[in-house]
Amino acid sequence: MEQKHKALLRFNRVRLVEDLVDFNGVCDRLAQDDIITLAMLEELEAVPTNSGKVRNLLGCLPKRGPRGFFLFLGSFKRNTQCPLSRVIESSARV
Repeated sequence: MEQKHKALLRFNRVRLVEDLVDFNGVCDRLAQDDIITLAMLEELEAVPTNSGKVRNLLGCLPKRGPRGFFLFLGSFKRNTQCPLSRVIESSARV
């Protein structure tokens, strides 16, 4: 993942932790696209709170290769999180 994408995830961390409600849908898409492994998915799903799951995902996502950021945003568009994707994309222009 490029430094600018890591910076966008850091800049939007609070918003992501608070507003990413379709965690399972996002993670299912990331697992399908080979961004996270099934073992990682199981570890993430074992965390008891949604906010904890999102925090852990944000911790591992930057290490998952150059496609990780774009597929992460793309997973929002394929689920109910499209407004969150727009917020992150618009913060890139700031």
